[in-house]
Amino acid sequence: MDYDAVLVRYGEIFLKSGHTQRVFRDKLNSNILWRLSKEGFDCRTTNLRHRILLTPQCEGAAEVASNVFGVKSASPVIMTDSGMNAILEKSIGHARQKLSAGKSFAVRARRTSGFAKTSKEIEEDVGALLKRELGNPVNLTKPDFTLHIEVLEDKTFIFSEIFPGVGGLPYGCEALLLAIVENQDDVLACWHMMRRGAQVHALASRNMLAECEKLLNFSDGSLKISLKDEETVESILSKKQFFGVISGGKKPGETCLNEANLPIYCPLVGGKFLPKPQII
Repeated sequence: MDYDAVLVRYGEIFLKSGHTQRVFRDKLNSNILWRLSKEGFDCRTTNLRHRILLTPQCEGAAEVASNVFGVKSASPVIMTDSGMNAILEKSIGHARQKLSAGKSFAVRARRTSGFAKTSKEIEEDVGALLKRELGNPVNLTKPDFTLHIEVLEDKTFIFSEIFPGVGGLPYGCEALLLAIVENQDDVLACWHMMRRGAQVHALASRNMLAECEKLLNFSDGSLKISLKDEETVESILSKKQFFGVISGGKKPGETCLNEANLPIYCPLVGGKFLPKPQII
């Protein structure tokens, strides 16, 4: 299937005030482009209403973008003008390629205010066309195939794949924290604080270096990893201003941290209520 772009959706950024939202969105744009370039993709971003558009679309780009902190979900999409004739034409074309014979389907539509039809009317018109032309049964509860339509002002996006994102806030939009990594829980704690936008400098035991390096894929390229047998907590604290320490469980035992009077962040206290990353 020839898609035109990738539509990226963000969640929490939308809740921020105007200036903060723009700063966080720009940071998310930058992080997405860095992650894509790391995987060999050459894309550009365009800001839409609570969305980011990646062009040109490359196979696999949506899945990569979905693993950037701040992204709620991503989809490879077909773009068309926001007129019903164009929407119907592109919808039936996509369904012919993706909807197998005999499989049930549903149409889910969203549109910005000002469009001539309601979301329900779009669903009914497109659904009636698919039913008439393809003969597949409709199932609005558990369809085998769902055709999604998003009308955003003068552009409409049609898609059937949604890659769930890791959510949170863009890495690097919050303060710098020091992580002392000695076990798997410490790595997981880093991941969760990075997901809240924190910048991280990890001081890792050599046996945890490989696990720490997995975190690089979720950063903007600035995440720093030092080895405990090459650098001390004191030397790191003397070089940078940190605003807290990340711990996967117990309070770190270094006495210099007590003297620095830094807050200790223990995100794993949330336990079963926290999202569980697949990569760690």
